[in-house]
Amino acid sequence: MFIAQIRNKLTRQEEQMEDLLTSNVFGLWRYLPAELGLLQLLETAKNCEGQGIPMPYEVAETHLDFWPWLREGASKGCEPDVLIDLVGSDGKKCLVLIEAKHLSGKSSIATNVTDEPLPTDQLAREMLNLRLLAQRNSADSHALVYVTSDAGLPIKDLSDAITELTDKTGVGSADQFYWTSWRVLPQILRAVELSARDPVEKKLVGDLRIILDQMGLDYFRGISSMGWSLGNQHWSFKQPSTTFSWAPLIVHPYVFRSTPLRFIWGRGGTRASFDWGWHVAK
Repeated sequence: MFIAQIRNKLTRQEEQMEDLLTSNVFGLWRYLPAELGLLQLLETAKNCEGQGIPMPYEVAETHLDFWPWLREGASKGCEPDVLIDLVGSDGKKCLVLIEAKHLSGKSSIATNVTDEPLPTDQLAREMLNLRLLAQRNSADSHALVYVTSDAGLPIKDLSDAITELTDKTGVGSADQFYWTSWRVLPQILRAVELSARDPVEKKLVGDLRIILDQMGLDYFRGISSMGWSLGNQHWSFKQPSTTFSWAPLIVHPYVFRSTPLRFIWGRGGTRASFDWGWHVAK
């Protein structure tokens, strides 16, 4: 699919599919080591307090499960995009749930507790399932990472989920909600592409970077002057001219009359006359 998208063989609608974007990005790390971009991407995720994910100090194992169906305990079921199991060299586990969005919002929103006692907001449902799954698997930490195309934190999406979780379960799990943007990834991939030694890994990472660039999923990086030619730059500021010419206009001499003029205004058979003149200033 990489080549088809790079060569513009997909329709515009197909190119913008968030499932395809998720598959292209996270599917890459089914075949490449996590240190070639995945860990760097997760490190950019921050919660509302600006804190990062408490990942294992040294990740030794990584397992990715795509679109798993989760229904833990009495919670409402959900299907997140990716479930990542990170295992450190010391045996500590971190369970990371990825909910990816591109050109779309959440699939469900919060409801009143009197209408539905269980969380219905998409992120709230996923967090409740993740929380219970982490407990069942004895994970040392867990995190829900909301990945969007936004340039800044979509605070309302997260706060709505936290509020509903608090109202309906008593625990908002605010510290476990994280966000990052697709737009941070091209810069990560550029660095990985430069440092990668294996030519196949370098090519795979480079192809994904090209796709993200084509989709416009990058932050503005300024304007480069490379390739520009302005010729011989001989210039200077000139003093403005103080001489004006009004030719070919001809202005005839004129004066104001000092004697009053009489105007007669007539309307409907009546006439009124007024004397007036220019007042000479003293």
